[in-house]
Amino acid sequence: MAIWHAGNTISNIISGFLAAGVLENMDGISGLHAWQWFFLIEGIASIVVAVASFIFLPAWPHNTRFLSEEESQMAQYRVLVSNGGRDETVGGTWDGLKDAVKDPFTWFFCLMHFALVTAQSFKDFLPSVSLLPAYLTVSPCQMQLSVGSLCLTGHVRS
Repeated sequence: MAIWHAGNTISNIISGFLAAGVLENMDGISGLHAWQWFFLIEGIASIVVAVASFIFLPAWPHNTRFLSEEESQMAQYRVLVSNGGRDETVGGTWDGLKDAVKDPFTWFFCLMHFALVTAQSFKDFLPSVSLLPAYLTVSPCQMQLSVGSLCLTGHVRS
């Protein structure tokens, strides 16, 4: 789980470098403002990742192209175990909800998610808050790099 959320932090660090470079160097190129370039670059990257994920990630373990028969059976078994030993068609939504409420990992994940939302809000609003003092020598986009690096350190240590 820490590796998954560290990816978000790493993307914030990369995005900060990208934003600083684009906003300072690409204004007026091909008749586009710097913010338009930034939207295009990040939007194209998102679309490429989405299409690649749609093509390469399987919907279920039983219809994968890259797993052997034995690996597919093991993946199906793991799905069954993670569902409490029940087939997904047995029971219903309410049974799954009851199981989730009883699971301590659900509550731990909720706590971790709220902490990440708080950290993300800090990162998002830091550039606006940092514009208040007139003596800054770095851009607000570069300031968020330190926040991302600090968060990444916490992810790696966990």
